[in-house]
Amino acid sequence: MKLPAFCLALLFALPAQAADWGILPFPKESGIFRVEDYVDALKMVKGINAPIQVSVNAWSEMEPRTGRFEIEKHLGGLAYGHSDLGLTPYFGISVINTTRRDMPAELMQTAWDDPVMLQRFEALLDATLEKIPTTLPTFIIGNEVDVYFESRPDEIAPYLAFYAKASAAARLRFPQAKIGIAVTYEGLIKGRSEIIKQMVAASDAAFFTYYPIFDMTAQPVANVPAHLAHLVASAQGKDVYLQEIGYPSAMGASETQQAEFFAIAIPAVEALPQIKLASIFLLHDLDPKLCRSLTGYYGLGNAGALTQALSDFLCSLGVRRLDGTPKPAWDVVARLLSAR
Repeated sequence: MKLPAFCLALLFALPAQAADWGILPFPKESGIFRVEDYVDALKMVKGINAPIQVSVNAWSEMEPRTGRFEIEKHLGGLAYGHSDLGLTPYFGISVINTTRRDMPAELMQTAWDDPVMLQRFEALLDATLEKIPTTLPTFIIGNEVDVYFESRPDEIAPYLAFYAKASAAARLRFPQAKIGIAVTYEGLIKGRSEIIKQMVAASDAAFFTYYPIFDMTAQPVANVPAHLAHLVASAQGKDVYLQEIGYPSAMGASETQQAEFFAIAIPAVEALPQIKLASIFLLHDLDPKLCRSLTGYYGLGNAGALTQALSDFLCSLGVRRLDGTPKPAWDVVARLLSAR
């Protein structure tokens, strides 16, 4: 596929290497989950110089029943990528995932500062050591938590009390890891900056997810460098890890705009040495059934236009299509990352 002129210009303008890059290796759709498709996805991202594998896993999935852990099922792929392909794992546990707690059902109403919460979390940490290397570079405790706390401000102080002890427990097991709490860039725009400030202050580094999508509206890609500069300025002088970075090819955007986003975003990230990691979300588009499931998870159900917008967003974030064919964004990403 021939690159447009603006992509070629940026390709030769990249500064010295700054961030490490990854692409969430979601495999192409083949009707059923096949291990070979997942392995192909891992090899594909490694092949374009994107050797970082970010995985933030649900506590509720890793411990579906009290004291019964399914570590191989949920962390086996991360372990394989590390041990067999040399990918670097960046790991986390989503005790909160955007809009809701993400933990075993019997803990959903447990106070954050209840000793039982910490005891159960430490047991899960011990179980993850079966697959996760102790040389882990980062460890996340909570994903996009500013969204959750916007409507639950009374939980912030107890959560931070839990986090202080949970991060100390994680540090004992993963002594090299920078430990933190992931928040959204959108939260800085939509009035959650005070919550974000508290979470960044509690963390070893500033962990953000970045999608230039505000109120389910894709923003002009020309604004990306300013967004990233704003994000870095909000990091309190700490290193920045973009746990997720992406742009849809639907929801009012297009495949061409998605390609333009990465043509601008990759050099913009590279120009900011404070950004140490950028993980692209994601390799292949999600299956529509999974997208519908996720809109339900986020509490939208069948809420009409908003549900459709979120589904379009989630279903079009891949730089390759559901059937495995590349979008224009893939060509941009592959060329720019391979040239680093």
